[in-house]
Amino acid sequence: MLGSGTSLANMKPQNQETKASEVRATTSRDILGFYAYAAACGPYFLALGNFLPLMLSEFTTLAATNPDGTTCDPTNASSCNVGLLWGRVAPSTLSMYMSSIAVGIQAVTLILFSALADRGLWRSRFILFCTLVGGISSSTYVFFSDPRHYLPLAFMTVLANSSIGVASAFYYSYLPVLVRYHPKVLQAIEQNSHLPSEAADQAVAHVRDQVSSRISGMALSAGMVTGTLVIGSAALIGSYMPKGPFVQQLGAGMAGMWWLVLGLVGWWLLPRVQGPPVPRNRNVFTHSACMHWNSFKNIGKSWYIWLGLLSWFFISDGLTTALLVTIFVGRSKLIGVTQTESVFLSAAAPIFEAIALMMLIKSKSHFFPKSSSKLINIILAGVCCLMTLWGVLGLHTSVGIQTKTEYYIFFTVFVTLYTCLVSFHRVLFAELVPRGREAEFFGLYLISSRGTSWIGSTVVAVINEQTKVVRNGYYFVLVLFAGGVLAILPLNMTRGHRNADKLAAQA
Repeated sequence: MLGSGTSLANMKPQNQETKASEVRATTSRDILGFYAYAAACGPYFLALGNFLPLMLSEFTTLAATNPDGTTCDPTNASSCNVGLLWGRVAPSTLSMYMSSIAVGIQAVTLILFSALADRGLWRSRFILFCTLVGGISSSTYVFFSDPRHYLPLAFMTVLANSSIGVASAFYYSYLPVLVRYHPKVLQAIEQNSHLPSEAADQAVAHVRDQVSSRISGMALSAGMVTGTLVIGSAALIGSYMPKGPFVQQLGAGMAGMWWLVLGLVGWWLLPRVQGPPVPRNRNVFTHSACMHWNSFKNIGKSWYIWLGLLSWFFISDGLTTALLVTIFVGRSKLIGVTQTESVFLSAAAPIFEAIALMMLIKSKSHFFPKSSSKLINIILAGVCCLMTLWGVLGLHTSVGIQTKTEYYIFFTVFVTLYTCLVSFHRVLFAELVPRGREAEFFGLYLISSRGTSWIGSTVVAVINEQTKVVRNGYYFVLVLFAGGVLAILPLNMTRGHRNADKLAAQA
């Protein structure tokens, strides 16, 4: 059986001829570890979007000076800036630079090491290392009191943000492993072994999809619930404190401490996936880059995987860009959503997201048991297109996010769709990943979303600069969602899974 101290070395490829007695099944302890680590990261992911940008902005605003070194006038801060390693920048710009640097570090780290995580016990080691580095560095936020120390604080945010991104990629790669050896999947293989190959594959695929949807959804919901509890507690405590950056420091710091403590528990519970050793003609620093280069050269052999990555690039960028445009529309003079209302809405929304996700999983299981994750992704992306069209209507009619009530509903529905798509697209992609190369491709999966998240915001910035109407960014969002749907449509999940088995056998 799989446990925290056992490994998954030399497992046979999963197919209709595999007998349940020939493999060690996933245990409840393994799944609990998967849920626990998701619950550990949830609060920090919420802090990443709510508290961290505000925290750095508060520090840099207080530390900003005029070019001659004199104190800034708060009523005329146009000439205020702060020092950075390569010059001086506006106070509000620092957090954007730190976010971009963290994304860049994530991308480089995953290119250099994600395939290595499939070898030996490196996957578990990477998660432990990232949890310690990220958890400890983010826990230090509460100890910064002097605004002049904004650079060390910014350095800590880069460390923590990079660490949680890399850790989440390796954590996601556990999903196909847990599903592949889940007792229900092994039982389905045993029960359908007498059927022809095509029928057996389809029967097992349905069970795999149901199990994967439940595990992915439960994990994401756990992160949403703990995120609301931790961030909500920090906001409640902060409401009794004087205004200032310490409120944001407290929220982000509490999220970091939660990640550190519960993350170590989750890591301890997760199974140790034992992969083959690194080939003798490569070292730990070149292996991953070589594997990615070989995958790119042989793109025809892994076409289904690259379609999955392409679809997630479009959909994830569409989601983040849509939320960005919506937030700016809400903060416009027409609607006038305050910063306090935005933070409250962002903190409360995860509860609705968790409930909606679990209801969708239950509905799929009971009413549409034969529907695949592919169909669910197409439907959800289609609903996102309709929601975006509602935002476009505001350019030409008197409806379409024109009031606070509309904004609250639109924002809540959109973030709910975001969460559901994250869960179900992860299920779709897990079905396409070859056995023994999970971390390699889930590293690319993370790069295809967070590593390219700057594209949408950059395009919207250009559109806003040229037209002076940020709502025009919804047109670009429509293009992104349409691209995601078009990339998913050609996917044949049965052939994709067979192709994954072939790639695993050739590795």
